[in-house]
Order: sequence, then structure tokens, then C-alpha cells
Amino acid sequence: YKSTIDANYHLVNYNKNNYEENASVARDNEERRLLTMAYTVDVDSQKGLLLKLIDVSDADKLNATEIETLKSMEPTDITDLNAKIKYLQKVLLDNTWMCAETSNINVSIANFEDLSNMNFGICQRPKVTIELKKVITGLKITASNGQTLVNATIPVDSYLQDLSEKELIRLLNNQISGIKSNVSILDNQIQYEVGNPTELNTLIEGATLEFTYAVLAKNKSEIEYLHPYLLDDFNNNSSTYSTRLVNNYAKMAHNVFSLPAEETNHTGLYIGLYYYTGQYTGERADVFEVTNVKDYINNDLTVKDKSDKVTQTDAPEEHYILNDNYSLSKITVSTVLEANNLNNILTKDETQQLYNVSLTPKFLLSAGGKKEFVNYIAELTYYRNASARRATYISEATNEETSIVPGNAEIIDHEYRKEDDGVTPKMHELDESDTLRIELGVATGLDKNTIYTYLQIFALSAIIIVLGAFSIKKYILKK
Repeated sequence: YKSTIDANYHLVNYNKNNYEENASVARDNEERRLLTMAYTVDVDSQKGLLLKLIDVSDADKLNATEIETLKSMEPTDITDLNAKIKYLQKVLLDNTWMCAETSNINVSIANFEDLSNMNFGICQRPKVTIELKKVITGLKITASNGQTLVNATIPVDSYLQDLSEKELIRLLNNQISGIKSNVSILDNQIQYEVGNPTELNTLIEGATLEFTYAVLAKNKSEIEYLHPYLLDDFNNNSSTYSTRLVNNYAKMAHNVFSLPAEETNHTGLYIGLYYYTGQYTGERADVFEVTNVKDYINNDLTVKDKSDKVTQTDAPEEHYILNDNYSLSKITVSTVLEANNLNNILTKDETQQLYNVSLTPKFLLSAGGKKEFVNYIAELTYYRNASARRATYISEATNEETSIVPGNAEIIDHEYRKEDDGVTPKMHELDESDTLRIELGVATGLDKNTIYTYLQIFALSAIIIVLGAFSIKKYILKK
């Protein structure tokens, strides 16, 4: 929250005649706002959970990962989790309290009625929202003899544009190579027909599959303006920005108020006057920085290639996956990718590619049988926000505003399950994303000599590449 705008923020002395009826006469103290911002610029799993505790007082409302994070937070000698939440809520309030100030108010007792009906209102600050997406950018099937059966690519730039599904499909059509005799586009399907399915079935035995995905981040925040002083400082060196908010800007803002009274004061010199007046005077839009991302790799998959900024760790980690009956199973993930110090700074509505990865199943393809694997999620584990607003989003499951907590993923495979009540769906947070489940198996249609390749690149539809009696199917569990 922040104080509502004060059109006369610059007046040293209060005069009710300068204000319209019910207009706010108070504004945020700039020094205190800068100090509060400094506390919440850098958000990791612990700071993210601390911010979530604004709305949560019962440990039963936290998921398994958040419970472990809560236990690790200081003070570790408080073992009662609800008591610890209460303690941490006080820590948060001690560091993020705000105060408002008015112009000097000088009235006599006789004119005390001049102070009646004064408005010291507060309002919500614009919301910060970040979305992470894993998108398919390539699929390649190579026969055991080295022949390329399919090589399909979707340029990342196509996801950065506002293209329709059909436009993306036509784009994919122009990017596919391999064996084919003719192509037809039916609704949201691209169909390839080959002249000799028997020969193709022979080639598919022992073939390898490789698919490539990119991880994208989009700043979906509402507009908030800051003075260029702060934004330039953040852009130049975000890692120590919070320290400078305390040691430089907050101290200078404090000194302003110790100066002799003049006709105007300097409130807004660092945050920007838009913050106080609602009037644009050269400020710039707030920015969001994606700093660290963690990417979990299914044990059935091998990393074939990755961006230089991505490191691979083979230290096992325990996490949960979702069973088909919506129960949870704990698994040990052998390979985890980490992209740290990304420093992707995004303006409002901007989408950027963070990195890309190529994976291949550890098993070989065959013209019979059925195999299935899941490409697990990537999740945001650290972010920075120049205006230090708490990141939230509107949950599709509950239609309520929900905190984005970095590194708090409970389930790392596909998104949908039901809560204990059997009704309420629970989905990944907006800063977590997978490329859904891929199924390899024999085609079930009447034509047993057709290989279907399904790529789920959209939310509710699939691209089908027809090759010949084998299928690669990528799908989403329906709500």
C-alpha cells in the first residue's frame, strides 16, 4: 500500500483552501519509503515466503516445500510452525512499516474546526506479476542409420509476437524438413503423409528423439513509475541497488527535511513526483529482473545441449510428482539445471528468452509398445524489482490474489491436481512452467501404418505430424 496522491505535496504549510473536498492531505515519507523498498528489492525463497506470510497465519496453508523453507529460516529454535509464522510476521512489519506526512499544520484553538474531515487515505500500489514459460522450439527424429526423419523448428521470436495458433502452425509448416510426400493443414494440425510406411517402420526401430525448448519470462506488471535516478542506478548495478537505497538515497531524502523551510520541499526527488501527484513528469516505468531459475530434468531424459549460462548439477534432489489418481509421490531427481545471475531486466509487457535446452530420451524409439515421460518444470528462484513491490498473480484455481514465492514448487511435473476437498484445482504458480507430458506409443486409429507425432505448443491444441504406426503425443490434462 501507499498513501493516496497529495496534489499539494510541495507546500511547506497546510492551508485547507488549497484542497478540494475529500482530497488527500498526506503523502508517503520518502525516506521511509526508500528504506522499505530496500528490504524487498531482492527476493529469494525465504524472502518470498516471508512476504507471503502477510496473508497466511496457519502453516497448514503452506505446501511441503514452503514448510521446509519455513523450518530453515531464523530463528531455528522456534519449532512450533504457527508460532514461528507469528514471529516472522512481526519481523516483516518491523522492516516494512510506512508513515505518511503532511505539510506543517498551524492552527489556533479557536480555528480547530479547520482540521475537520481531513483525508489521510491509502491505496494499493500497482501489482507486480512475472510469468515463466517453457516453449517447444524444435523436434528431431533421427533413424538408426543417421537419416533425419523429421526436423521441425519454431523460432523463439514467434512466441514473442502476438501470433494466432494458426499463424504459428503455418510458421512451423515452413520450418519442417525430413521425409514427406505431401502436406495438408487441417484446423490446427499439420499432416505429413509418406509413401512407404513399411520402410518407415523399419527406420523408426532404434531411432532417437531430440526436442528443444526455450524458457521465456514476461513482465505482466501494472504500470508504476520511478525517477530515472533510481532506474538508472538499478540498471547499472542491480546486485547492490538495495544497499544504495539505504546508504545513499534514504539518507539524502532524510537530509532534505532537516533543511530550513522554503516555499517548496524536495519530496519525490528520488522516487519521482508521479508517485506523489499521479502526474507524469518524466519518470520511467518500473522494471523487473529475473535473476535465477532452476530447471528439473526427468530421469528418463539426458541433456544434449544447453545455453552457456546454464550449469548442470547431478546432486540428487527430492521432489514430488503427480500420479494419475492425483496423489503425490516423492521422487529423487538426478539432474537439475540452474541458470544464475541471468540479470534479464524486463520493462512492462516485455518478454525475453532466458536460455534454451535440448533433451533426448535415454531409451530408443521402436514401432511397438508405449513409453511416456514428463519434461519437468522450470521455476524462478530469485528476482529483483526496482520499486520493490511484492510479486503476485490472480490464481486460476481460486481466482484470488496469490504471492509469487521463488523456489517453492511442490510438484515438478504437469500442472493440475485437486485439493483435499476433491474440487479445488491446484496449479503451478505463474513463475513455474513445464512443457507438459509426452507419450510415445502405437497409433490407435484404423490405419496401423501411420506414425503420429503430437506437439503441445498451445494451451488447448496440438500439432500433429503424421509419419506412419508409432506416436509421440504431447498433451495437457483437461480441467
